Amino acid sequence: MKSYYNTTCDLARLLFEESVPLTSVRRAMTNLEHEGSIEKTLNMKLGRYGKKVHLWTFKARVTEK
Repeated sequence: MKSYYNTTCDLARLLFEESVPLTSVRRAMTNLEHEGSIEKTLNMKLGRYGKKVHLWTFKARVTEK
């Protein structure tokens, strides 16, 4: 399975209009993390405002046959 890594800023730019606050995107990603759908990695990159930010990835889901 290929892993995809994005920051909250990357996803906000890709998925939403500029009018959606970045704090709302961060809250939504935290909710998805608590739900078990995504996870914050230890990897970081330089974010939109010159501060390092964490990268996020989808959690692998195991299904039984």
